Order: sequence, then structure tokens, then C-alpha cells
Amino acid sequence: MMGIGGISYTVILSTLYTTGMKTAKWIGARVLAVYLLILNGGLAGGSVIWGTMSIIFGIPITLSLSSFALAATTIAVGKRYKTTSIDDLDFTPAGSDYWSIPHQRSANRPKSDGQALITIEHRIDPKITDEFVQYMQELGHILKSKGLAYWGLFQDPADLSHYI
Repeated sequence: MMGIGGISYTVILSTLYTTGMKTAKWIGARVLAVYLLILNGGLAGGSVIWGTMSIIFGIPITLSLSSFALAATTIAVGKRYKTTSIDDLDFTPAGSDYWSIPHQRSANRPKSDGQALITIEHRIDPKITDEFVQYMQELGHILKSKGLAYWGLFQDPADLSHYI
């Protein structure tokens, strides 16, 4: 019974892992992270429970109980939950047009290598200039560590409260 349970356990884990790998890229990492968390948590918790039971009842009785528990949960879960083909599921994000690139109005569109320029303008009180610059430099280091190619803070020489 333990051999059949072990084979079933391996098949179920392989199926769940493969299903997680076949999901959309944006969700696959999250699915696999939860899968591994539950798997390792279950192994740790089960080790404590079955180890304690083997100390109390002995190894032969504990193995028999675990065999029956494995068979019962496999039958119960198998009847309750059915697997579906991953190809039948739609993992397209809702509102996917939200992420699309806006239409360019120019007839001669420049060729792009996928980079974009983002500017943010700030008007600050000149009294807190030093503190503002310090926080912006820290923000720049964080953004660069996240993969930003270039970052800079510029002050308008004509208006010292205006930063880009």
C-alpha cells in the first residue's frame, strides 16, 4: 500500500509541478512559489506528526496508519477534485489593453529598442532643497538596482524650486 501511495504521490506532485510550469508567465512563478511552500510545509509538519506517532505507538503501527491515511485521502481528494487541461484555462489578464502601447500619431515613427523616457516634474519649497535632493538620490539608487538604465535629477536654473 505504501508503494502504491508513493507512486501516486510522485505522479500527483509531477502533475501539479507541470501544471504550474505550463501556466502563463505572469502567474507561473506565484503558482510554483505557493506549491513549494505547501509541499515543504507539509513535509515538515508530516515529519513531526508521524515521528511523534512512531515514538508513541511504534513503527509498524504508525506505518500501517499512514498507509490507510494515504489511501483514504487519495480516494477522498480524487473524488472531490478533478484536474482540467491547462490549455482550456484562460490566463489573459483582465483589461489587457491597459498595458498596450499608445498609438503614435506620427507618420514616420522612429525605430525603438524598447526604451522609454519618463519625466516627472516637481515643485518644492526651496527651504527643503537639500532634504529633497537626498531623498531623490536614494530613490535613484533604488530604481537603478531594479534595472533602470539611466536616472538623473535636474534643477531648472531659472526657477530653483523646479526639478525634473
